[in-house]
Amino acid sequence: MLTIAPPDAAELRENATFEALMWSMARRGERRPLPDPRLSAVIETLIDLESTVFVDDQTLRQQAAAIGGRLTDDLAEADHVFLPKLDSATQSFPACAAAALLIPMRGRR
Repeated sequence: MLTIAPPDAAELRENATFEALMWSMARRGERRPLPDPRLSAVIETLIDLESTVFVDDQTLRQQAAAIGGRLTDDLAEADHVFLPKLDSATQSFPACAAAALLIPMRGRR
């Protein structure tokens, strides 16, 4: 008999965060509250061992590395870009990898 442990508080929060993020992308303009509005909760939810991550905040960078994300300093290489402050971020946006309908991951993987 296989038994599955019930989800703990962290897993429930990550699941709720993931669902809110997915619904917000699926229904543009519709607001979805996050169970934890901090960027660290979003990083905790989205980053895994296959993610290449750009983070310009040292504390969040350490968190992404601890989760197992591969850190990069090149925006074009990053699967996920986390910019806690948008002061100079608009200059960085053209360097970010962007998906297209025909090439969702720009030919990576």
